[in-house]
Amino acid sequence: MSPSEKSSELEQFSQATKVSTDALCWQLFDEIPIPLFTLDVGLRFLSLNVCFQALSGYSQDALIGESVLPLLGESSHGSPESFLKKRYEQEFRPSDQETAEFELRLKTGDRVPIEIKTSRVYASSYRLLLCSVIDISERKQSRKALIESQNRLREILDNTENCVYVKDLEGRYQFVNRRFEELLQLRLDALVGKTDVEIFPKSLAETFRQNDIEVVERGETIQVKEIAPHEDGPHLYLSSKFPLRNQQGEIHAIAGISTDITQMDQQEREVKRLKSTLELILDSVSDGIIGGSRTGDIEYMNRAARLMLRLGEDTQSDPRLIQDVRFRATPQDQNSISIQELFHDLISKPAGALHYPSGSLVFKGGTSLPTDVTCCVTENDEGTIETVVTLRDTSHLVQLQLQSEELRTAQIVQRQLYPTVPPVVNGFCFAGRAIPATQACGDYFDFITSDDVSDIVLTIGDVTGHGLGPALQMVETRAYLRAMIHQHGNLKTALAKLNQFLVEDTPEGSFISLMAACINPETRRMSYVGAGHDGWLIRQSGEVEYLASTGLLLGLMADSEYKISPEIEFQHGDLFVMATDGLQEATSADGELFGSDRMIEAILQNREKEPADIIETLVTRLNEYVDHRPLLDDITMVVARADFDE
Repeated sequence: MSPSEKSSELEQFSQATKVSTDALCWQLFDEIPIPLFTLDVGLRFLSLNVCFQALSGYSQDALIGESVLPLLGESSHGSPESFLKKRYEQEFRPSDQETAEFELRLKTGDRVPIEIKTSRVYASSYRLLLCSVIDISERKQSRKALIESQNRLREILDNTENCVYVKDLEGRYQFVNRRFEELLQLRLDALVGKTDVEIFPKSLAETFRQNDIEVVERGETIQVKEIAPHEDGPHLYLSSKFPLRNQQGEIHAIAGISTDITQMDQQEREVKRLKSTLELILDSVSDGIIGGSRTGDIEYMNRAARLMLRLGEDTQSDPRLIQDVRFRATPQDQNSISIQELFHDLISKPAGALHYPSGSLVFKGGTSLPTDVTCCVTENDEGTIETVVTLRDTSHLVQLQLQSEELRTAQIVQRQLYPTVPPVVNGFCFAGRAIPATQACGDYFDFITSDDVSDIVLTIGDVTGHGLGPALQMVETRAYLRAMIHQHGNLKTALAKLNQFLVEDTPEGSFISLMAACINPETRRMSYVGAGHDGWLIRQSGEVEYLASTGLLLGLMADSEYKISPEIEFQHGDLFVMATDGLQEATSADGELFGSDRMIEAILQNREKEPADIIETLVTRLNEYVDHRPLLDDITMVVARADFDE
């Protein structure tokens, strides 16, 4: 083949290849699943693929040679004409692309938000503008919903009276609500990026920072009291601070909600001041005055009452000694009642006053004091019953009349702590009993349930000592514990909160042992928290498991923590037993302790009986062991039995 023939053949092959390549490109252009079209320098349609035809509703014949501008509406990017012409006239770079958002008018007349991406290409000797289209309707709707959600959240945060804020781990503010801005008289943009040191006095800023660091170190919510400056002086805030975590669970910020409790704190201080003033006034009165609550608990005694009841002049003397004082209404009465019983009788009567001019106080050892006693029961608008007993020493009147008439006074503190009937729970039966060593008992047991939770919490407690003082402390403990369990649910948190209250309220040298066990009847499992108190699990097989305390006694240290035990699974016939130390420490005539071994032995021998019968058997054996002598300490027992088929 001659050179000229070869050259002609190569030219023909090149021409055929070009035609084949162009056809392939147009086929790809038409089949790409993205709406595409090309424009000439006059912004007229040169081509549009099948996908764009489906989106717009226009056929290729209807648009080829027509201007694209009537199909596009203006947007934040300006007019489509200026955008497209600018793209057409810019210096050519193969990788140069730019996007803009417009509205595409469909053949139906509807408008669809789209994003156009442009790039310039060369086809033969022509310069074309290639445009790809993306329907961004869903993106717009999602963006709108997100903005609306953010605006709603911001509106909620801006209309709360609490200060809400977010800081990064370095302490720089990332967000504050309107209330925070108002207090500091600074806008959000002026606060973002600043730390507490740049906003508050150094001493306050350091305290804020230490609290933030504690949140990060503990990885949980904390509540602290913080002071912040105001125009009218420093204000006290109760701040709840908590960590914010990313999707990987890592802490990336600290959020806080601070509530101004200045007025509440001032009111509490004022109440304390008024109470102190009232006590000073009452202590100057010569008559003895005793105040009781609607439950019959003695809440107050003035100085004269303490002297008459032989408790001593000191207003801080132990009120438990009142257990030795009894009351006779007239000298002819053969029987006497305790002061606590008197208060109980009062709250069961209609509102009014009772007067015993010829009564007497009877003390341990048989001595008595003629006393004029006036008992007043009132009910306020809220239905709260209050009782007041006034004591007046009338011994001088008796001496003048040459005939001693015993006057009696009364004071009833009926501790309505104990459940009268154990709860009915499917698969379990319960029993509890408290035996006071004196009129007032410092022990406590309870079965705590709620309407919306199936779990039942069994509790038992023991205040140091016995008598009125421990009884009053146990009333307080019961109230706090029930409130904490209903509020928090979790035993660990409930006992920690209870301990904090008791540290503040419990007299120095006094403390409380307590055990709380939560039984889930559905799972037949139990977990417990022991605050210096233990228990026993006695299996149907006779195996005995000692359940040790999981924390310190209540009322010792404010920061004590209380762990929850691992879950314990019940089998049919298993017994869970709790008892206060009065049972184990009861002594025989020879001074030997009854002990836990005798207690366990008695339970094992009677473990097939009902819980109430087991307790009755224990009481009988104990009375025999101590030879029916008076008890030296309160005794309380709780027994739970699993009664379900295997």
